[in-house]
Amino acid sequence: MQGASTHSATAGYVKNLDFFPKVNRDAIVRSGSGGSLSLIVFVICFILFFGELFIYFTPITEDHMIVDTTLMETIPIDLDITFPGLPCGAAGMDVVDKVGDQQINVHHSIIKYPLTMDGKMMGLELKLMDLGSDGNVCGSCLGYTTSGCCNTCEDVKAMLKREGHWYGNTNSKLEQFPQCLPIVNSPGSGCRLQGVLHVSKVPGNIHVAIGADASPSAHGTHAHHVHRFTYTELMRFNSSHRIDRFWVGDHHLRSSSSRFLRHKNAAETLDGTNRVLDRGLGRFIYYLKFVPVKHERLSGANNIYYEYSATELYTPVNVGQGSFPQPGVFFIYEPSPVMIWRRERQVAFSEFLVSTCAVLGGVFVVIGFVDKLVFHVTELLTGKYTKHFIPRRFVV
Repeated sequence: MQGASTHSATAGYVKNLDFFPKVNRDAIVRSGSGGSLSLIVFVICFILFFGELFIYFTPITEDHMIVDTTLMETIPIDLDITFPGLPCGAAGMDVVDKVGDQQINVHHSIIKYPLTMDGKMMGLELKLMDLGSDGNVCGSCLGYTTSGCCNTCEDVKAMLKREGHWYGNTNSKLEQFPQCLPIVNSPGSGCRLQGVLHVSKVPGNIHVAIGADASPSAHGTHAHHVHRFTYTELMRFNSSHRIDRFWVGDHHLRSSSSRFLRHKNAAETLDGTNRVLDRGLGRFIYYLKFVPVKHERLSGANNIYYEYSATELYTPVNVGQGSFPQPGVFFIYEPSPVMIWRRERQVAFSEFLVSTCAVLGGVFVVIGFVDKLVFHVTELLTGKYTKHFIPRRFVV
């Protein structure tokens, strides 16, 4: 008897802990508004559940700031810049950084496409221009040297400089070579520069400016970087330009349609920039801040690209003054010592479960409050309101 009494007391205690008391079916009141709300609840819960399911199967991306430890690596810069009023003979691209490394008149990785007066390409690329059907043909250097071949206009320039016949960016000698005929300084001709540069992770600048490098060698390390030009060249220099592409990082990632390029606009800040000088000379400077981004995919693969900001400064050039800024287009860049680590991760099942329960439970609670409010307001308006609590359910 005592054991049965103890068991009954325990059962009664457990019943008192029931958070889900049952209601007699006879006390349940069903209504049209409750049925309508039930349908709304079903639709909302269906949509929200599949929304949570989509989020669960979609990797989320988290950003962290870390110190860039890849300072010994170079930064690839994929660019495509058009100078509609500047002949290719005057469109030399130089790279100079603060440690003294220089890339003068880069032509190994930058291709120059001559443009006609209406902006169309002539169909000749100066880096790969053929002089004959035989790949072993050695272009003539017209007696300026007895060693080496002059297959392209860049070869001609390098030869003239090496042999001591190069005195600035003039075309009096270049016009003698058929390799350089497409890029002589004919009025109205233009040039399109396209290719990939590799720069060190130190501050520096890339520029296309008036004149040729006055140093004795085309490449190397020098204390100063000086351009030499004539007054005629100065007056014919046109720094109008259009930037079709300025991508910092692996150029293969630019054409990728994967979701990791969610900040793609920050990686293409200068794309589409168009600056035109109707008259006079000018100097365009773009101050760039490179921020490396290491994107770690869910598969474990890593991609590194760069986001950058750009600030533009234009300075008109008045040659009547005693000294004036050098006309041209300058990209002054500074790599950031901080790297963004962008990591993908899968949503944990526990997160999915908690989020789904919270969303669905919240919908039921809120709609329940709305149903009770509508029910009691309706009773008040119809004069059927009673102070006695009548349990009811809104779900059919």
